[in-house]
Amino acid sequence: MKKFLSVFAIILLISICFTSCEEATPSSIPSPQSPQSTQSTEVTLSASNINEYLNISGQYGKIERETKVGVSFGYSDFTINIDPAVPGQFYNTSITLKVGLTHGWDVSSSDPAFSEKDGCLTTTIKLPANGSKEEIHSLIASISYGNHNNQDVKIHIVSVSGTFVPA
Repeated sequence: MKKFLSVFAIILLISICFTSCEEATPSSIPSPQSPQSTQSTEVTLSASNINEYLNISGQYGKIERETKVGVSFGYSDFTINIDPAVPGQFYNTSITLKVGLTHGWDVSSSDPAFSEKDGCLTTTIKLPANGSKEEIHSLIASISYGNHNNQDVKIHIVSVSGTFVPA
């Protein structure tokens, strides 16, 4: 009888253990990073609504001047900062931005965003889930160029894809 009670107690403990473990497996707990757990609040991002979810800004850096063979060159950079406007998670989010550069400046041919000298910086940024991103782009100007004015920065949102799930 003692042996029977011992075996019964062990079986009971094992079944309780498996039952409680089944209820709390990581796959059964909704993850805050999983868009499936909050699909009802998922927002499809677009160029028309992205400013509700992100703060996008840009700023020129310091100008370095150099003269080579009698030609004056200017070197600088342009920093794009993106930060979330509201807490949440971004999923598969890409933003294409176009910045009109001022006073004779162009994207340097050594910069990944270089395509042609058109006085614009066009770049596609893939956002991490937290929505914070900084990109720095190299600029160059020759012969006739002026100082930057960060008050004149105009960033045009060309396209947006991805989703956002508020916290």
